[in-house]
Amino acid sequence: VGFGTLQRSALEVAARQAGLEPVGLLTEPSAAVPSHGFRGQRGLVAVYDFGGGTFDFSVLEVSETAFQVRCAGGDPWLGGDDFDNVIASDLADRFWKDTGVDLRNRAVEWQSLLYACEQAKRRLSEKGSAEVRVDNLLHTAKGSKGLRYKVSRKEFLKLADPLIEKSIAIAQQVMGQAAISPGQVEGVVLTGGTSMIPAVREAVGKFFGRKPIEGDPDLAVVRGASLRAAELKGEAVAETSMGGRTLREVAGRTIGAGPRGGRVVTLFERDTPLPSEVFKAFYTQADNQTEMVVGLYEESKSRIDESRTIGHLRYKGLRPAPAGQSRVDFTFYLDEDGI
Repeated sequence: VGFGTLQRSALEVAARQAGLEPVGLLTEPSAAVPSHGFRGQRGLVAVYDFGGGTFDFSVLEVSETAFQVRCAGGDPWLGGDDFDNVIASDLADRFWKDTGVDLRNRAVEWQSLLYACEQAKRRLSEKGSAEVRVDNLLHTAKGSKGLRYKVSRKEFLKLADPLIEKSIAIAQQVMGQAAISPGQVEGVVLTGGTSMIPAVREAVGKFFGRKPIEGDPDLAVVRGASLRAAELKGEAVAETSMGGRTLREVAGRTIGAGPRGGRVVTLFERDTPLPSEVFKAFYTQADNQTEMVVGLYEESKSRIDESRTIGHLRYKGLRPAPAGQSRVDFTFYLDEDGI
């Protein structure tokens, strides 16, 4: 969801270098919907995709002919890793009080603690408490010292609650930009390992006022991607969960363009249905200008970057004339893959 044009293009290049034939690009939340089928159903479906490293959210409109993405967004820096970190940080505080050693300043020991906390996090989804144990964690002149603490589910929920609330706030913001309320959503799909945490499922159910659809969070995305690939390759998918329907994405970022020295104008708003085409005319900015350079930009609203240059278009051979007298007409096309 968070990938821009350059990242999407790089992904296609990587696939070709690996000997694969790219037939299309698909965002993870969108892929999860076809895997659930929704045969004979119509309406809005939300996809809450909470993975190990990122959080993505989409709302799709399911009809008899298509799965149309209405809005998409997320946070590329919010994921299951953050849950491991909050547990590890809390235990590091306890360890520091007991030993005077801050494990956060020791890279190897910190990674060992993070791994143990991830295992405890998984156990806490099924049990009321879990033990975090790392033998021989710290080596000193006085010998080795291990770490052994119990974490209750109540303690974990207290630490994790701000992260869960943050994901819900992001979902609310994404829907708000598309003027969609939680009450309009008729189905909620959960995918990604972090969505298996009971507290996450409860928070999502409470926000949408309905129980999320049961499914396999680990396999939903790859099943949907496989169905989409089969459809694009012309294979018979009428009897599968795609049911002959196509999948239509939206632009993940706002894209604009402008001549050097001139004003940048918006070409494609975020959440513009794909593919999309727009015509723009740009005028010369200086007297006797014989070439025009137009910059292409995209805006992501994430911590990675606020705006980024995609590239430049150079048009040569203009007839010398006073500024503003020569015009160049451009056609911009954003394809099905958001490139």
